[in-house]
Amino acid sequence: MNKTLSSVDLFTLTTEFQVLVKAKIQQIYHPSKTEFCLHFHIPGKGKQYLRIIAGKMINFSSEKRSSLKPSGLCMLLRKHISGAVIEKVWQKDSERIIIFDLKQGEKKFYL
Repeated sequence: MNKTLSSVDLFTLTTEFQVLVKAKIQQIYHPSKTEFCLHFHIPGKGKQYLRIIAGKMINFSSEKRSSLKPSGLCMLLRKHISGAVIEKVWQKDSERIIIFDLKQGEKKFYL
């Protein structure tokens, strides 16, 4: 059984994640060294969690996963992109990279 995502898998997921366009990042969680959980508010759908395990998995989840003490990276991301709105979700060429174009006021970020 394959335990990593291929670029074809990510292409399919990128299509599925188009529902996140215009979604607002409410909170960011970092429950383990390789896992992030992003809490979104999607207009017309409400809250949604996106769980990311680096290099292995990315999926929607119905529950948040958080740690008792957020990491420094988590705090940095919260400082800069909490409240940002997703403008675009895309895959970089045919690589295993999904990019979220974010906008917060006049600032633009890429995650």
